[in-house]
Amino acid sequence: MTPEEKKAKQKERDQLRRGRQRPDKGVINGETYYQRNRERILEYQRQVRLERGTPVRERLSLEERKERFCVTTSARKYGISKNAVRELRKVPRCQACDVLLSAERRSTRRCIDHCHKLGTVRGVLCHSCNVALGLLKDDPKSIEGLLRYLEKTTTIFLP
Repeated sequence: MTPEEKKAKQKERDQLRRGRQRPDKGVINGETYYQRNRERILEYQRQVRLERGTPVRERLSLEERKERFCVTTSARKYGISKNAVRELRKVPRCQACDVLLSAERRSTRRCIDHCHKLGTVRGVLCHSCNVALGLLKDDPKSIEGLLRYLEKTTTIFLP
């Protein structure tokens, strides 16, 4: 077998693998029967569900899917119920600095604060307070020391 014949045979095998020449298997030009008839099939399924009386589930919007994903992953991550996460997401202000929480700005993004040692949820903080608390390693002595430093040094020394 010549190298050209080998290449031709390999190309034929590749095309068969990709489904381009197998109409007997339901694949025509790389599309399955379902892909070609998706809308018709979905409409038929909706009609069957309506006839049987089973509820037709409407597709959630992107915002609703994001909300559901956030709630589910947070509940799993912190070991609390989805309802508890929903309640935490309703908190309007940071519990440390009292800034209004919003999703538009990173610094005021809502963060669920939790204890790394015990794994318990403590409350809701803005991103800035959550990062600051993490950098201070949740140590009250470090926080008190930083507070004393700020109270003690009220002037800025310029060279």
